[in-house]
Parts: sequence; structure tokens; C-alpha cells
Amino acid sequence: MELDTADHRRSSGVTSGLHRMLTLKDGVQLDHDVTRFAAILRKLALLLMANGAVFWASHAETCLRAVENSDTWGLRRFKEMFGGTGSLNDLVLQRDGSPLLQENDELRALLDEAWILADELARREL
Repeated sequence: MELDTADHRRSSGVTSGLHRMLTLKDGVQLDHDVTRFAAILRKLALLLMANGAVFWASHAETCLRAVENSDTWGLRRFKEMFGGTGSLNDLVLQRDGSPLLQENDELRALLDEAWILADELARREL
């Protein structure tokens, strides 16, 4: 399975180890780390959307869909979201100009766990 866009299909690693580890909707057991990574991406997208970070929520959902479709592009794209100024790593959730302490703690925990899992899954792909 893969995403529908032709450009995405050309750049994806659908035939990689992630494809063997993850097959959704076909009744096959998912690799535990892939399942955890997808669950974290889902929580991350919900947290971001609930706190007005629609841009980043959309990117997290895109990565989630790719991972759920056995596409390693989702791993690569997730890791790319951390590079440079203005990246996901720089995001501070706030309301009315005040940082949301609990939500930012949850955001950092989710990002840390997702990064570790993405890194481990990406290493398995090589």
C-alpha cells in the first residue's frame, strides 16, 4: 500500500522493511515499534490540532497516513520536520500569548518518544 500521489510513489520506500513490518487493514500483526510510532503520531496530531497548531498537525497526520500505508516516507518526513529554524522542535504551544505548560510538556514527551522510535525504525530500513 502507498499514498496516491505519483511524486510520492516515486520517492517512497514502499518495498522496504517497513512494508514487511507493517500491514494495516489486512489483519496482519504490526511490528510493536511501528504500532507505537503510529499511535504517538496520532496523539501528536490531536494535541497539535487541539492547541491551534494546524500546520504541524497536518504534517503529523500526513506522516501517520504514510506509516499506516507501510511507506517509509512517513519516517523520513517526520524526521525532516525537526531541521532548522522554525521547525517543529521550536514550537511552543500558547494561548493568548501565554505558554501552555502542561500541553508543552506533553508535546515534548511525544516528540522525544516519536523521534527515538523513528530513528530506530529508520536504522532497521538500511
